[in-house]
Amino acid sequence: MGVTVDAFVGLISIKSQEELNIDKNEVEKVFLVPIDHFLKKKPEEYTVKLEVHPSYKDENGKTIELLPVQKLGLPERYSKPWKNGFHRVLVYNSTEEVIWGITAEIVFELCRMINSTK
Repeated sequence: MGVTVDAFVGLISIKSQEELNIDKNEVEKVFLVPIDHFLKKKPEEYTVKLEVHPSYKDENGKTIELLPVQKLGLPERYSKPWKNGFHRVLVYNSTEEVIWGITAEIVFELCRMINSTK
């Protein structure tokens, strides 16, 4: 998806969430879900269709050209949206929150690594 995310895994010994020193400017919400929830339950898997748009209309209706097809001498078909493929979206439901997208992908890969060491 064009982003890099560095995930870190660790163990913390706390009696409650209140012991965490959370920067409210950086973190919207904190909730706890035991790792067993993810290890025992597979995520729901959905697919979204992606399209490439060489231009779009801004809030004033003005066309904003992102890829100058004519100027570059590209085939005319690239001046219209074209199919770019499909993308998997994983979703874990917990009692606390719906965990989805890149967070669910990170959790899924962590569980895969844990299960491969057993």
